[in-house]
Amino acid sequence: MARWFRVVPTSDDADDLTDLTIASKLRLWQGLEDKLKFSARMDLKLPIASDQHGLGTGNSDIGLVGIATYTIGKTSLDFNAGYYAISISRADFDDDRWFVGQTIRQMLNEKWILLAEVFAFLPNTRAGGHANWFFSGGPQWSVRENVSFSALVGSAAGHKNPDLTGTLEVTLTF
Repeated sequence: MARWFRVVPTSDDADDLTDLTIASKLRLWQGLEDKLKFSARMDLKLPIASDQHGLGTGNSDIGLVGIATYTIGKTSLDFNAGYYAISISRADFDDDRWFVGQTIRQMLNEKWILLAEVFAFLPNTRAGGHANWFFSGGPQWSVRENVSFSALVGSAAGHKNPDLTGTLEVTLTF
């Protein structure tokens, strides 16, 4: 699965596309009549946005996230936890972040799912800055069995966070 483009301004006057994140997800195990699933996701952030305008860092980041999904009827709960190495070209762990998140997905019909998520990036060390919390929600449209689009709108809390965030996500399942 390849995923997401994020539009998240990171400075007071920034308003444009940020760096591109590509993720791959691997299902590790499923059981309890497909109600419980465990997956691992690897994210690679590519620096395509302007770091002069505060829209990107100019560096590549990499993250590894573990995901536990529990499904009850048409509702799925995704519990996420992981670690992001920031600016992977240098061996400085002060800027690295821990990731925790929760997503709730409600299937409306065969083509549409409603998503709500809350997640946080927590500093690895005291020198690594502040915790940042993000909240968003919106629809996901399954065009085909292996192609879907999501459009989420939200906000954030924490030091120097944007008032409004938007995420456009394209998911390709192989």
